[in-house]
Formats: sequence, structure tokens, C-alpha cells
Amino acid sequence: MSMSVNAGGGTTIEAGDGPLRRDDVLSTWMARWGDRLVRYAHFLINDPDMAQDIAQEAFLRLYVHVGRTGEEPRVAWLFTVAKNLAHDARRHRRPSELVWDRPDPNADRALVAASVRDALARLKPEDRECLYLFYYAELPTAAIAAHLRLPAATVRSRLWRARRRFLAAWNEG
Repeated sequence: MSMSVNAGGGTTIEAGDGPLRRDDVLSTWMARWGDRLVRYAHFLINDPDMAQDIAQEAFLRLYVHVGRTGEEPRVAWLFTVAKNLAHDARRHRRPSELVWDRPDPNADRALVAASVRDALARLKPEDRECLYLFYYAELPTAAIAAHLRLPAATVRSRLWRARRRFLAAWNEG
């Protein structure tokens, strides 16, 4: 894979099946992973506005990465960037700035969501993250494994145990 600047000023990446513009890579990735990345950042930081900022910064870094290396990054790379940005943001915030969404206690759906949140809160952070990445971010096991830097078999085992722990926490609640 090689990279060049075309006459229109756009960066072109030469891939196996023809040239691919860096802008096209970004557009494709944003369309495919944008909503999931925002939801993941919101899961980590629990602030919808900050989650949007984190996702935008992650996509900006993806754009720079593609331009610098000339290769398309992996999904795990993008989610790892978002995770690192969320951790940085949490470190630099005062406790009074943290936002915690509270559901409407009169709505059935809100009560179920609150029960799920309570059950998830009783799990270990690594169990919560595995469940979130699999069920909410809808990442395949291989992408979760790459993101967490674990073998795929370990991720499958962790998911199995996390599901059992979640069910036990749900039944206790």
C-alpha cells in the first residue's frame, strides 16, 4: 500500500483494488463505526457531550493515522484511541463535573434500564467492558480481543463468565 497526493490536493492511498482517498476511508469508517464509537465513549465517560468530542477526536486521529502510515487501521485501534481519550478526560475532570444520567422512575423502560445499570455496576470493570463491547458496540470477538490485547478464546471465556455474573447480579437486584 502506498500513498500520494493527487492534483486536487487529496491524499490517495493505493490499495490492492485501486486507489482509495483518505477522505473516503474516513467517511466509510464514520458511517460504519461512528454511532458505536459515541456509545462506547458515553459508556466510558457517562457524558453525552464529552462522548461526542471523544469520538470526533478519535476520528481525527484516524484521519491523521491513515495519512501518516498509508494503511487502514483496525477497529480495535479506533476503540483503543477512544478508550485512552476517555481515560484522559476522566483524569482531568473534577468530581463535580461528572454527569450521571438518572432515568425517569415512572417509566417501565427506565426502570428496566436502571436495573440493568445496577446489575452492571456490581460487575468487575473488565466484565462490564466485555459485555458492552459485545452487546452495545456490537464488536466481533476478534475485534474485542485485539482491543483488549487478549486471545479470542480468553474473550469468549470472559464473556461467558460475565454473562453468568450479570445474571446473578440481576437476580439479586
